[in-house]
Order: sequence, then C-alpha cells, then structure tokens
Amino acid sequence: MVKHRVQELSPIEVALDEMQMRITELEEVVFMKPTDAKKLQLRLQVGTECVQVQLSFVQNRDWAVD
Repeated sequence: MVKHRVQELSPIEVALDEMQMRITELEEVVFMKPTDAKKLQLRLQVGTECVQVQLSFVQNRDWAVD
C-alpha cells in the first residue's frame, strides 16, 4: 500500500454512499443480458433484510431503555 486515506463521514453521508453502492449493484444485475432473476432477487432481499435488522435493533434498543 502506497497511500492510506482516512475520511470521516457524517451518518447521512455514510447512508448516501451505501445507497449509491446498492444502486450500482442493482444496475449491474438489471442491465445484464439475459437478466439473472435469481441474482436480482438476492440483491433485493439483501437490502430489505439489512433495513429490517437495523429497524429491529432500534426498536429493541428503545424497548430496553424504557
């Protein structure tokens, strides 16, 4: 490794960066000829599960605080 760069991002910047990566991954699958339905389904599920896990964590954390 020649250079090492550290950049601090705000939470919104991290979320935007993650969304851009997911869009890029989805575009790769969607525009592939022929479209691989199984791969597309997996890409869509991963995004949904991630959101559900995060929401569950927040709900459980709020419950534990009460």
